[in-house]
Amino acid sequence: MLLTGPLVSRLIGAGSVLVLVATACCAADLDERSGVLEKLRAFDAVYSNGLTFRGTVRAAAGSHAVFPPIAMSMEFTVGGSFQGIVLKAMDDVGQVTADNLARAKRRIELAKDGSGFIVDGIRTSTIGLETARAVYFDSTKAADMQCSARYGRGPDGNLQKSGDVYLGNVTPPDAPDLTLQYKKIMWSSGRGVSSYIDQVIGVDKSPEGRLLVQAEGFESQVNPGKWELEIEPTADYMIRKGRFTRLKGDVNFEFTNQGVRKAEGLLCPASAKWTQYLGSEESVTEIRYDEASLSLDKDILAKARAAVEDRSRPNTMVLDRMGGKPIAMHVDAKGRLQMDDSRGNREEAVESFVSSWPTRKWVFLAVNCAAILALLLLLIRSRFRRASSPRSDARSE
Repeated sequence: MLLTGPLVSRLIGAGSVLVLVATACCAADLDERSGVLEKLRAFDAVYSNGLTFRGTVRAAAGSHAVFPPIAMSMEFTVGGSFQGIVLKAMDDVGQVTADNLARAKRRIELAKDGSGFIVDGIRTSTIGLETARAVYFDSTKAADMQCSARYGRGPDGNLQKSGDVYLGNVTPPDAPDLTLQYKKIMWSSGRGVSSYIDQVIGVDKSPEGRLLVQAEGFESQVNPGKWELEIEPTADYMIRKGRFTRLKGDVNFEFTNQGVRKAEGLLCPASAKWTQYLGSEESVTEIRYDEASLSLDKDILAKARAAVEDRSRPNTMVLDRMGGKPIAMHVDAKGRLQMDDSRGNREEAVESFVSSWPTRKWVFLAVNCAAILALLLLLIRSRFRRASSPRSDARSE
């Protein structure tokens, strides 16, 4: 078929229109993707500048849990580089019995000889239950302190609380292992994720009008991957569902939230669920947001800081990783300080410990002064003996 001039002109004109339409669609799609990220970041900037939650956190028993889940009161505040979290058990953890151990997913048995427990086939003298946790961040460091109630076998062979153990960490502020509690509460509320997104690569809409977003980003600097988000534009771009998948294709975690609470010009969910995956295992945390305000709560921040800096309680172990190799500081059952300096520099270890525990500084000064005074007395006494020795010989003659 021979194409005539007018027909060729029409086809060329139609092709130009299609190219222009395709170009316009690509530009519109690009604008939409960049627009979604801009709006997410704009709302996150407002909420991250000052935000406080009060509610409850219940960590459901996962495969690694020894005890059944307990409810913990939650106080959470963030503002700029400051973050504070205080969790405290609400249930009566002193009433844990052998009967309700069956609800835990790990296999726990009372040893037949009455001397301890068998957990997943391994003998142990005590088992623990987390009863409190505090997390504190500022621009220079991150720190946490976890309190666990320890249970042993009583004279009757049943469970008996033997005391509390405190385990703490001090790390640089970007250490990923201490940010998990913050991410669980903040991200599950639908806020704070935009800082971990590099670029949006796809946007669709659900029948309900929510934005279904695919993005590239990271969970931490050492954990890049892909985000899948469901955003509700009419609720201050609140993320209703989120999933993070590592580069190798396995899901790291996901969260969902429900309901809406309005308070002091902000919108937050009423409840949320966070699911963490580790291989074939999973751990679920349920969160309730009972109160919310758009400000940093200095009382919560001070409470969190006081908890992570407390070195006065017996059975406290703190691992300081601020300077590379860790320093382990241990307060034994009698309140005595033990320190394992892995840096090979005792003076550096003491200085690090003193700076993080101001009240102990005076103890070190007092001990040093006492040692110097004792040395001076010893020297004076020695000289006096040497000076008096010739006179004694003269008298005897």
